[in-house]
Amino acid sequence: MARATQPSRPVRRYSAAEAAKLAGFSPRRMQRWIRQGWIRPAVRRGRIAYFDYEQLVGLRRLGRLLAAGTSAGRMSLSLRQFRAWLPPGSDLLRMLAPLSLGTRPLVRTPTGRLAEAHGQLLIEFDEAGSPLSLPLPSQRDDLAQRAQQCDAAGEWAEAAGLYRELLDRASGDANLWFNYAGTLYALERVAEAAAALEQCLRRDPLDEQAWNNLGAMLLDLGRPDEAERALRRALALVPGYADAHFNLAEALLAKGSAAAASRHFRIAGRAAK
Repeated sequence: MARATQPSRPVRRYSAAEAAKLAGFSPRRMQRWIRQGWIRPAVRRGRIAYFDYEQLVGLRRLGRLLAAGTSAGRMSLSLRQFRAWLPPGSDLLRMLAPLSLGTRPLVRTPTGRLAEAHGQLLIEFDEAGSPLSLPLPSQRDDLAQRAQQCDAAGEWAEAAGLYRELLDRASGDANLWFNYAGTLYALERVAEAAAALEQCLRRDPLDEQAWNNLGAMLLDLGRPDEAERALRRALALVPGYADAHFNLAEALLAKGSAAAASRHFRIAGRAAK
């Protein structure tokens, strides 16, 4: 969340290492898939690749298939085959279907058809009339999906209620606390949003985006000393984080340290290019 643009809410991104951990496979495997061009991050900040929530859903689908018995070699082959025939620029992770053919991944093509890795189109039922394997979502997964949909649609009050319900069931989930904080911030409940981010950081103190967003919120609350500490934590994790440099400059200005603030404004400008 950069105070320069005053977005309506923080946008959640997951580093490659974090996304791999949440999806249930090794960061090394994730990096190999990225290097091969089989999966593509939403954005890059320097050398760090970041994925958004929809892409994380796709990565989790791959993780479930690996856990169900798909070999790493078979999965790599499938990703390479998908990339060979999908239209250039396609985001494979967003196209992965919740359906599977045994332990083989499927995609939903732009025309709405299901397809195997080698390009074979499928119908929704096999020749015997039996439906393809469809993982039944748990009630928690259903709540999480509804919360994300409300969040994306700007229905923040409903999204906040759903996140709160999820947290009542899984209070140890740092990502839920982060998303809950975002909806509270969008509702201008800034003090509550900051408290939610503190809960997030108790569970995941290595989340530089949460430290940055907390610092910006503390600035909004007129607490520049605490904001400075949070923003320096973000920069200790990612020294080139442009938004954190900008927000730190704002905190230093609020404390009357104009010279130090000017330095961080300059760094923010260079880092953002």
